[in-house]
Amino acid sequence: MPDNATPVSRTMPAFNRSQHHATRPGLRLAISLILVLQALCPAAVKAGGVDAAGRVIPLSNGLNVLSLTAAPMPAQAFLAHRDNANAHGFDVLTIYIEAPTGPGSKPQWQLVPVFDARDEKRQGLPRGEHLTLNVSGGADCLLHDVRLLAPTANADATLILADRELGDSFASPAPVTFRFFELKKNSEGMPGRPVYYFEFAQERRAAKAYCDVGDALQAEIGAGPDRPDER
Repeated sequence: MPDNATPVSRTMPAFNRSQHHATRPGLRLAISLILVLQALCPAAVKAGGVDAAGRVIPLSNGLNVLSLTAAPMPAQAFLAHRDNANAHGFDVLTIYIEAPTGPGSKPQWQLVPVFDARDEKRQGLPRGEHLTLNVSGGADCLLHDVRLLAPTANADATLILADRELGDSFASPAPVTFRFFELKKNSEGMPGRPVYYFEFAQERRAAKAYCDVGDALQAEIGAGPDRPDER
């Protein structure tokens, strides 16, 4: 080395252990909170805030008496089968609530439709309004199914629609999409909306492919079978 050259230090930079250890308690606390939340509320974590555990309303063929609102009002759902003389028959669900059309009017049975504005373009439905809901698929797996979640003390009923892409066949696993709908009351008298209706709130894709959407609802949202006598 030349006499006038500046010496090069070969000492490694000091590792700031105090900073390193300072981050660990916060990280441990965050992990602990996540684990506790998952243990106490697995369905709420999976469903992005919708806790389906223990809230699935059982539905049988025919008339089903139920509740849709946090403040109880008479409500019903009618489930009927449409046979197709093959493996592709399907069920049709309609939902009703007994409510007045306006202040001072006598309560009467009202249809509770489902609105997803995107379906106006995708399915040609005016305003994206569904008057009925279908449960359908093949002999091996359901591609479309419905879950009604009972109201809680602080929230009205939630509706979940699960739809699977056809994929390679009826019996092949394929991507599943969940759509969540909230019950709304047309308090403002908005034209084109009934007294009560379900409005699209959010959508998410299942973490993996499924053959039967019922399995996806159970595994990822905690919304088990609503017709155990038929599964």
